[in-house]
Amino acid sequence: MENLDGDNVLHVAAMFRRSKAMASLLEAISGVPPELRAAMINSPNADRQTPLHVATLAGDAACAGLLLEAGAQSHLVDRAGNTALHLAAQVGSAPVLRLLLQRLGADGSAQRILQQTNYQGLSPLHVAVQAGRAESVRLLCQDGADVAAPDDTEGRSPLHMAVEARNPDMCRLLLDRGAAVDALTFADVTPLHIACKLGDRRLVALLISAGADPRRQSVERQIPAGSGTESEEDEAGERETDEAEESAPRLDAFLYAEMAGDSQLEQILLGRVRAASPEVEAAAAAAPVAAAAAAVPAAVAKKGAMDSGMDSGLGITQELTSASDVAPAAEPHPRSPGCLPESAERRLVAILDGPDKAWRELAQVLELDVSALEQRASPTAHILRCVKKYDNLSLEYLAKVLQILGQDEAHRIVRDHAGQ
Repeated sequence: MENLDGDNVLHVAAMFRRSKAMASLLEAISGVPPELRAAMINSPNADRQTPLHVATLAGDAACAGLLLEAGAQSHLVDRAGNTALHLAAQVGSAPVLRLLLQRLGADGSAQRILQQTNYQGLSPLHVAVQAGRAESVRLLCQDGADVAAPDDTEGRSPLHMAVEARNPDMCRLLLDRGAAVDALTFADVTPLHIACKLGDRRLVALLISAGADPRRQSVERQIPAGSGTESEEDEAGERETDEAEESAPRLDAFLYAEMAGDSQLEQILLGRVRAASPEVEAAAAAAPVAAAAAAVPAAVAKKGAMDSGMDSGLGITQELTSASDVAPAAEPHPRSPGCLPESAERRLVAILDGPDKAWRELAQVLELDVSALEQRASPTAHILRCVKKYDNLSLEYLAKVLQILGQDEAHRIVRDHAGQ
């Protein structure tokens, strides 16, 4: 028997973290023919999620363990191509992730599932990096996840994705685990190229200190001055433009930095400015970010300007990270705590990242770049990271927006933790 969402009783028990009910249900079907029992345990709902997927999203290691013992298949995928391992890495449920890795190690399928990619071409490690789940990354690397594995669509390594997310702590973690600092995408783009393109001084300094080669070139070329003029309307003009582009130099880190318009990046690339330690960097970054955040409301009103800065990740991240490099030091502004407990965050992610993609409306109201968020493993997780980090956003404001959008359950989750 299933409900309108295709959930059977095992899905429901997992959803509400009822391990005793799960144990009783599994005991009740222990006597049915093996084929029928396996079909019930691995039954997909409308989102192609099995009870194991649901238990993983709920962060319930007890239910997940019972399902695995009863024969749940961990390689099955949901409608986005995610295995249970992808989801555990995404929501940051360390107990469930450990349980899945232990089970995979026992049956010898660990390496295959660790490298299995979803329909976006992402492995569980890619998903964990994009979601900013450091503990998930540690556990996956510890069990043999390939820290250099490229994604299937662009050839980005986990380090590329950590740079795109502007997450220096994640970059350090991956480098400590042996990530290649000069890993190449299918277009020969390195993490350093991305950091320069973003104009992120801290990441550029970090990568240079780790040995990144600023002279390595991508397949992209510097657009010749004067290209894109009316002369392209005739065939001769187009031919001249094509020839000019072919003769243009391929881009290295120095040219990406020049295009970013930050003269200080060249000094960092030349090694004249060193990366600060994580402790010094955190202390130095706190005050400027707070000062920069005060100017964000006016910038947010100009959506077109914000969208133009959306190379990768959230618009607010682009605005604030750039400003944090040049703003004068100031005392942080008072703010409400912007951090949800892990369990509440998992529930919110499950709701807003669901089939209805409710995060899209939320992103539009917050003036964030929807197309950039769509590239992320969990758009909601990235929105929450922004709320945690910047003073112009708060859980109280997020709760009000969710209420206006009619997202009652999501509103209650955030409201219950606002101001704590």
